Amino acid sequence: MEIRQLRYFIAVADTLNFSRAADSVYLSQSALSRQIMELEQEVGLPLFTRTTRKVELTEAGRALCASAKDLISRWEKLLPEVRDATPDANEGHTLSIGTDSRALASPDRRLAVTEFLYAMRRRHPGIRILLHTQEYQQLIKGLSAHTLDCALVLDREMEPKSDISQTILGGEEMLLAFRSGNTHRDGDHADVIMNRGLILVDRELQGLYHIIRILSDLALEPQIRFCESLEDMTAIIETGESAAILPASVVAKLANPRLQTLPLPTEYARLSLAFLTPKGHGNPLLPELQEGLGDIFKSV
Repeated sequence: MEIRQLRYFIAVADTLNFSRAADSVYLSQSALSRQIMELEQEVGLPLFTRTTRKVELTEAGRALCASAKDLISRWEKLLPEVRDATPDANEGHTLSIGTDSRALASPDRRLAVTEFLYAMRRRHPGIRILLHTQEYQQLIKGLSAHTLDCALVLDREMEPKSDISQTILGGEEMLLAFRSGNTHRDGDHADVIMNRGLILVDRELQGLYHIIRILSDLALEPQIRFCESLEDMTAIIETGESAAILPASVVAKLANPRLQTLPLPTEYARLSLAFLTPKGHGNPLLPELQEGLGDIFKSV
């Protein structure tokens, strides 16, 4: 039994909803369900009763919930005492990490990164790690102004800049995502785009610019609609109202078997997962962070 499993259990116990609990602990619903099943196997008793309409705690679940919350409370009080007694050369350092909304859209990728950052905090008691989700241009400004130590972005490879270094950690494809009762052949992307139109998130200028480059390369001029958020966009796709061009990880997060995807035959559909740092800004934690992220994205 691990502390993280107890945190996952408490998230489900507090919400009685696996979907909301999964979002709150940055896991996919299937991964959260596996963790709960492993905990139930170790306890030897079911902790929840599950039906298609509701989730409820069992007697064993209610007993464990009270004890688990008390244990985690005592654990969180103990950690500062241990850290205060353990000197570290990096104590007092803050690591400010920027990310765009797409870089950690994959639940598996997000979990791997947050688990690594958690491990860093345990290796270096006293450091602070801050995460900031911002638009691409805000991230670039933050790096140039040294208000961010680094940024993780999923976008086209950045043009060389005199004040920012770029390390490519991985890549990903943009896909055409839509819902249809028909099976589309490879190459039907133009028909889907022109017949359905595209839905985009308003105010995401970098994303809009990227989509326009893709459409220009494909010589297509479809109707374009706008919505308020990524959540609205994905819901509209799932109703079959419009199509969208999204990173493969965002489509995978939807986990909707009724959605279809098509590749886009243009180099602009290829994204790079890049680690950006300001030149001459030597936060001593950056080398460890960059090495760890590089290892993560080789396997995720």
